[in-house]
Amino acid sequence: VITKDELVKAFEAAPPDDVKDIRAWAETLFEQLDSDGSGEIEFTEWQAAALRSFTEITESAMLAAFRAVDVDGTGSISLDELRRLIQVSNDEELEEIMARTDLNSDGVIDFQ
Repeated sequence: VITKDELVKAFEAAPPDDVKDIRAWAETLFEQLDSDGSGEIEFTEWQAAALRSFTEITESAMLAAFRAVDVDGTGSISLDELRRLIQVSNDEELEEIMARTDLNSDGVIDFQ
């Protein structure tokens, strides 16, 4: 369960570049995701939002999500940061995922 305040705080911690009023933007996003109006985003609502067409996802929202994973703020996702995000049974699986997503083979995942 995610509350509106938690969502706002997450985006304030990793704000999208082109959004001037982070609070208003995050609150609008929350209202769109909270489809039953309960004041909380339940897993099924989050899951439904994740299944929407990628054409509906703005670049700024994708960048904010990327920055949330990039905990050290380097502008890239390291193997350790990926390990925190993805539960795998062994490092070999994680390294395979990294190899598929590290498009320029520099050892990290870049946003662009």
